[in-house]
Amino acid sequence: MGIVHAKEKTTGIPIPHINYDECDGAETHEIRLEGVKARVDRVHINGLARTKNDFVEGAVQDLFHAIDFQDVLLKAHNVRSKLNSLGCFQNIAVFIDTSKGPRSSPEGLEVTFHVKELKRLVGGINTQVGENEGSLVVGLRAPNMFGRGERF
Repeated sequence: MGIVHAKEKTTGIPIPHINYDECDGAETHEIRLEGVKARVDRVHINGLARTKNDFVEGAVQDLFHAIDFQDVLLKAHNVRSKLNSLGCFQNIAVFIDTSKGPRSSPEGLEVTFHVKELKRLVGGINTQVGENEGSLVVGLRAPNMFGRGERF
């Protein structure tokens, strides 16, 4: 990339010069996530409107079998891929937080999936023009019509 230089305002206030090439003195620490014990207490899926809960439960069951934090991260990524492959959701974001409440365990985590469902009708219009002909293609889809991932 490189360094971006901006013009300096002439306000009379001196601006300190930072040499970014000399930042090697910063300490870095490596954290091993496979040794951090963790357990998933709760899974929340925010943004469900038409999709039925039991349709999504099968995708997130694997998350409850995680034993350490690295395993939680990997399984959360796999669950996100499964939810994406269902074809019902547009955007899927994953948030992992510590578990709160009276039934939370000391190493418990809450995993929240923020999803945005596809619209009821998705469509498009395409045109093709040749030398002596033209064509118009209209396509409509109805994803997740009854809440279980159907497509019409």
